[in-house]
Amino acid sequence: MDAGYEAPKGSGINAIFSGSIWIGGLDSGNTLSMAGHLYRQGGVDFFAGPVSDSGVTNTAVCNEFDRVWKLDASDIENFLAGQAAVEEIISWPAKGNSYFINTISNDLAPFYDENGDGSYNHEDGDYPLIKGDQAVFWVFNDAGNLHTETGGGQFGIEVHAMAYSFIDSGHVNNTTFYDYTLINRSDREYHDTYIGVFTDIDLGEASDDFVGFDVDRKMAYGYNGDAFDDLPNGYGADLAMIGIQMNKAPYLDNGAESEMHNSTHLTSTFFGDPYGTPSISFEYYNFLKGLDEFGSPRLSSQGDTVLHTYPDSPNEGGESMCNTGINAGEYKTLMSFGPVTLSAGDKNSFSYSVVWARDSSFNGSGCPDISMFQDAADSVDQFYNHNKCSTFDVSTNGIVKDSEVGQNNGSIDISLIGSSGNYDYSWSGGQKGDSIGGLASGSYTLTISDVFGCSVEKSFTVSEVVGISDFELRNISIYPNPSTDGLYYFDKAMDEKVTVEVFDALGQHIKTQMTSKQISLQEFTSGYFFIKVKMSSRETSLHKVLKTE
Repeated sequence: MDAGYEAPKGSGINAIFSGSIWIGGLDSGNTLSMAGHLYRQGGVDFFAGPVSDSGVTNTAVCNEFDRVWKLDASDIENFLAGQAAVEEIISWPAKGNSYFINTISNDLAPFYDENGDGSYNHEDGDYPLIKGDQAVFWVFNDAGNLHTETGGGQFGIEVHAMAYSFIDSGHVNNTTFYDYTLINRSDREYHDTYIGVFTDIDLGEASDDFVGFDVDRKMAYGYNGDAFDDLPNGYGADLAMIGIQMNKAPYLDNGAESEMHNSTHLTSTFFGDPYGTPSISFEYYNFLKGLDEFGSPRLSSQGDTVLHTYPDSPNEGGESMCNTGINAGEYKTLMSFGPVTLSAGDKNSFSYSVVWARDSSFNGSGCPDISMFQDAADSVDQFYNHNKCSTFDVSTNGIVKDSEVGQNNGSIDISLIGSSGNYDYSWSGGQKGDSIGGLASGSYTLTISDVFGCSVEKSFTVSEVVGISDFELRNISIYPNPSTDGLYYFDKAMDEKVTVEVFDALGQHIKTQMTSKQISLQEFTSGYFFIKVKMSSRETSLHKVLKTE
C-alpha cells in the first residue's frame, strides 16, 4: 500500500500515508458500537452509499455509490454558460435524481434547486454546489456489513463527505479541506459517543518523524526528527511540516462546539505497547475516550495523568517529543471530540483542514520553531470561517393561511429557491419542519440552518380573519346598515364600554376602539366591513356592514 498525499503537487513526495474518521459510542444497554479504519488491510468498517431511515442498506445501493464525484468549479461554470453537462453533473448524488436506479429520497449532495421543486434534475437547470475550485464528494456508511476492522457493533450511521481545495495565494494554496456530516439513520440512541480523526503522518521519509498536538488550535502535526529528511522519499534539507486542524468541531449536546477532548500519538506496535496500534473495538474506544490501549490513564513524561500527549511546542521545552528523549520514528496521531449523544435521526458535523508548509525555521539540529507553521494554520482557519457558507444561498417563499377569529387554524408552508441540502427548519414557537399548522394569529420567525453553522432567518405574520361561521348575530344589532356617513349605532344602550374590532372585506384587522354607543368608519372608503363586538361577559357579536357613498 502506497502513501497518497503528495505535497507539494508534482514533487513525488508524500506527507501522509493514510487517515480515517473513528466513531465509538454506547447504546442503551451499554453495548459498544465502533467504526474506524487504519489501512483497510485487515478489514473494513465503512461501506459505500447511503442507508435507509431504518438504518440498513443493500448491495445494489452500495454498488451504485461505490465511487466518488469529482468536479472543478469550471465544470459548473461551463454548464451554466450553456455547454453540455459532464457526467458528474448528470449523476450528482442529490435528492430525487432519476439517474439512480435506487431513487434518492433523502438529502445527500448539496445542489442549487433552480425551480424549487425539491428534486435534482440538471435538465431543469439544477446544478451541484461544491466548495473550492475543485471538490470530491462521496457517501458512505457503517451498516453495509460486519465491522471486520475494529470488530465493533454497527451504528447505522450515514456519512456525507466533501474534500475540496482552492487556487489561492499563500498557505491556502497548499491546503485541503474536509467536511463531514454524520446522520444516525438507526432507531437507536448512542451515548458517550466520541468522534475522532486518525492520521498516519509519514512526512517524506517515514522513519524519522516526530508528532505533537496544539490543543488550543485543535491541531495534530508532524515535523522532522532531525535536520535532514532522508532521500529518495524525503524532503532533504528543505524540511516541511504538516498539520490536521479541526476548523469546525462536532457539536456537543448543548449545541456548542466541542473542544479537543483528547489527543494522542500511536506507534506501529500491535501488542504490548500502551500506545500501540489498536486491534479490537474496545482498544479503539479507549483511545477515543483519552485512555491508553489497555484502558489505563495516560501519563506524561513526568508521570502525570494527561488527556493530551506532547501538547507543547518543540521550541518552548515542556512536553514535546523533541524535548523528552523520544527517538524519531514513525508515529500516528488521533484527536477525539465529545462526548456527544446521537439520538435517532440526529445529525452532527465537523470540518478540518490539512495544512502543509515549508520554512527554514524547521531546519537545524535543535527543536524547531513552529510559530510560522502556527501562523499558517491561523490564516487557513480564518479563510475557512470566511468561506464555510459559500454553498448556503437560500431564498425562502412562504404560503400563509391566516387564523380565523377565536380559532388556532393558521398555517405556514415553506418552499426554497436556491441551495438545497441537509437543512434544519426551526420556528420561534418551538416547531420544526418546513410546514407548520395549528397557529394563532401572530408573528413567526423561521431559522433555516445547515450543520456547519450557516443560517438565515425570515419572519411571517399570521393574521386574524373573520370566518364564515362567525357571521351570526347574538346579543345586539347595529344600525343603520348600510350607512352613508360611516357612523353605526347599537340598537340598545350599553351599560359599559365594549371593545370593537373592525376588519376589511379580506378579513384583515384594520381598527380597534372602545365605545358604548357609536362606531365610526368615516376614515375608510366605501365597501363592506366586519365588526366584532366583545362584551365584558365574554359574549361576542359579529356583524357585516356596508358603507356607501
